[in-house]
Order: sequence, then C-alpha cells, then structure tokens
Amino acid sequence: IVAERTGTMNILQRLDGQVPGLVINSASQSRNPISIRGLTTIGLETGSGEYSGTNRNPLYVVDGIPIDDLSSINPQDVGDITVLKDATAASIWGSRAANGVIVITSKKGNQGEKIKVQYDGFINLMGKPDLDYNPVLSSKQFIETVKEIMNDDYFYYNDWSQATAFNSTSGSGLPPHEVIMYNKYSGLITSDQANKSLDSLASINNLQQIEDLWYRNAFLTNHTLSLTAGGKMYAVYGSLAWTNNTSPRPGDKNNSYKINLRQDFNFNKWLQAYLISDVTNTVSSISGNISIDNRFYPYQLFKDAQGNNLSMPYMGILSDSIRQDFQARSRVNLDYNPLDEFNFGYTKSDNLLNRVTAGVKVTLPKGFRFEGVYGYIKGNTKTTSYDDANSYLMRSELVSFTVAPNVNSTPVYHLPQTGGLFQVRNSNQRNWTIRNQLIYDMSWSNRLHQLTMLAGQEAQNQLVINNSSLVRGYNEALQTFAPVDYVRLGGPIGLAN
Repeated sequence: IVAERTGTMNILQRLDGQVPGLVINSASQSRNPISIRGLTTIGLETGSGEYSGTNRNPLYVVDGIPIDDLSSINPQDVGDITVLKDATAASIWGSRAANGVIVITSKKGNQGEKIKVQYDGFINLMGKPDLDYNPVLSSKQFIETVKEIMNDDYFYYNDWSQATAFNSTSGSGLPPHEVIMYNKYSGLITSDQANKSLDSLASINNLQQIEDLWYRNAFLTNHTLSLTAGGKMYAVYGSLAWTNNTSPRPGDKNNSYKINLRQDFNFNKWLQAYLISDVTNTVSSISGNISIDNRFYPYQLFKDAQGNNLSMPYMGILSDSIRQDFQARSRVNLDYNPLDEFNFGYTKSDNLLNRVTAGVKVTLPKGFRFEGVYGYIKGNTKTTSYDDANSYLMRSELVSFTVAPNVNSTPVYHLPQTGGLFQVRNSNQRNWTIRNQLIYDMSWSNRLHQLTMLAGQEAQNQLVINNSSLVRGYNEALQTFAPVDYVRLGGPIGLAN
C-alpha cells in the first residue's frame, strides 16, 4: 500500500489514514508533523518546534538502527512498516519510545528465488498553486481600504519625515498608493488628481502576471529499477532510483540519485547475517531569493505592455528621496527590478549520504539467541551561494560602506566595486550505532504458555562538523576574490553616518 501511494516521496505522509491512532499533519510549518501517542510535555521550548530535554517526534528505526531523518529512504525499497505505540515499544527502545516507534524494514531477496528484475515508476502532476485559495483584496478593494485608513489621524502619527526616514537596512520605501495619499495630504496634488491616480491603480490586476511569471507546473517523478535473487545460502536485493521533484518555482531544481544493496547470508541453521549498503546523492539549486504570491500589492505589474521588466525602487530599503541622494553621492544605481534580480544569484546544494548496516543472528541452545545490529552513517552537505555584483543586495551593501559627503566629492568605496559575494558552507556528519541483544524465548503446550526475556546494550556516537567561508569581490570565471579590511568596516563608515 505504501509503495502504491505515489503522491509524495515522504514515507510518513504515505502512512496517512493507514494506521489507527497515527495522526499526520502535512502543514508546511507544523511543529509536530506526526503523532502516535500524543506529545510529551517534559522539556523546555528552545526554538520553533525544538525542545530541550525531550524529543516530541516518534522514534524512527530503519533496519534496526535509529535515525532522525527518513528523507533518504526510497518508499519503493521498503518491505515492511510496523508502528509501535504501547508498552512493547518501551520494552525494546526505552524512554525514546515515549512518542511511539516507527520501525521500517527494507526489502530483501528470498532463498531459492530466481533472478527477478522489476521497474516501478510514477509521475505526479501537481500543476500551479491556486492563487485564489487564500482570498485577498482586489485592487479596487485595496485602494478603497487605503482611502479609509490613511485619514488625518494617520498622517498626524505618521508624518512624511518619519515615513521616508532611513532607519535600517530592513526598511523599505513608500509604495505608489502611499505616495499619492501623502501628496494629497500635503497639498501637492488636488483630491481629483489623487482620486484619478488611485482609480488608475484600482483598475489593474496583477494575478495573471504573477501566475505566468512566478509559477510553473510542478510535478514529482520517481523511477526505481530493482533486482532480487536468492540461492541456498545467499540472497540479494538491489535497486537504482532517480527522483525529480520539480517545484512550482521557476529555476529551482531538485534531483536525487540512489543506490541500495541488501545482502542476506544464511550460513547454517544457527548463524545468519545481513549487510545493507545505501548511497544517496541529492543535488538541488535555487535561483534568486525572491518569493511572490497574491499577497503582493494587487496593482503592481511586473512587465509593461511591450514585455519589458518593470522596476520597483520602493521595494528596496530606501524612500525615493533618500535613494536618489545616496545614488547621486555614491554613483551606484539603487534601482530594484524583481525579474532582473531573479537572475542575479543562486544557491546550490550537494548532499551525499552513505548508510551501512550489518546484522547478525546466532541461535543458541535452550531457547537463547543473540542478535546484533551495527550501523554507520557518513554524510556531507556542501552548499554554495552567490550574489552577483549587479544584485540589489550587493549594490545596497556597497553604498552602505561608501564615504561621499556630497555629490561633488569622489566616493571612497570600502567594499569591492566588482565581483559578487560567494559563500561556501560544509556540514559533515559521522554517526555509528552498536546494538546487542540476548533473547530468551520459550513456549510450552503448543504456545499456550510463552516466556520471552531480553537483555540488551546499545552505544551511539554522533559527530557533526560545520564550517563556512565567505569572500567578496568574487569572480566566477577566474575564481578570484578581493581583500577586505573588516577591522575598518567595524567603525562608523557609510553614507548614513
């Protein structure tokens, strides 16, 4: 059933509605996406959805090894899923099972099985997001609301000097409708002129442009080619998989490549073992850190009638008067054009995850048996991001560290004028788990009476090493960068000082 529910590559979401008492919350920012036995209440909240002293998520166990993330598991490789939500979970996994346990066992070959090659594939067409799902004001309704809100009391508490002052790099300029209302209040234009300008904005609808320019048809596809075979002492299951998750955001890419191999050894009636090797490589990229939806100003178009990209200086950090002053003194263009900005930067990620699991089972006399599971996980994630010198981020940052007392003075730049901002972040993880169990299992009278006892030991080690570097004035073609005096930049430098 899990393999046939192809709406997502998330194993947990495929379980939705299949297990009594299992609650799946698919909201994108849910603090607790899955619940089996409710939520633990011990511990303090340290961040958004994070707690110290406890873990509010179930324990995930894959082939006998606890792991934190199931995203690298291909649902087509899953042979069995067991959800434990009672005392049985605690007897095996201890206090970590307070929120329940989801046990996943991968597919394996069977003894005496002939060679079998199988292909599983699907494509899930998801289309574009429904921009009308969350209702917002139309341009006409928006302008009417502006007229009601921006009355005399509003201007009394929000005068022009406050509205256009430069407070920080997190500020923004004044949008067109506010400029019109301020000009009307100050007497620069008449009421008729203001109403005519506002009515012109009210007649514009940008939803079609948002849908055409900022969204595309999304789809999810997975293709898995697997092989199973088995003899008297050896059985094998192997698979190759490719997953392409195309988001509705143009320019984004996400591809995952996976190799999985499970080998089972049956040496004799008292000794069995298995070895699982799993390699996953996920490569993704994002163009331009810009997100537009129907909550944007409903009258603001992104292209004119001739197909030219429209600039929106007010979307930057400065009001129009201060922007023109800073621009004249620094001689750096501070215009902002969203469609152009989209092509002035990227973020790329390359994740390689290796998982090796080995297990052994020894059947001992008088109802005893020994089971050992040994896991090793090694992963590396390299993330690179680049902001071109033409991007608004780099231009505004250059102006922030430029000294130019007036428009006639020669600007002194304390940041490189050419080249972009290049960042590299590396995250390396290395985890190992050793788990040994001695089990006594005996039954009498055709299993009318049964006694099971176990004693176990587990040891874990988790190591994560993060490092990052940042350079400015970076030339992608030559892979060179410019020196920067960061000590000097710590002082009061810039046009705003």
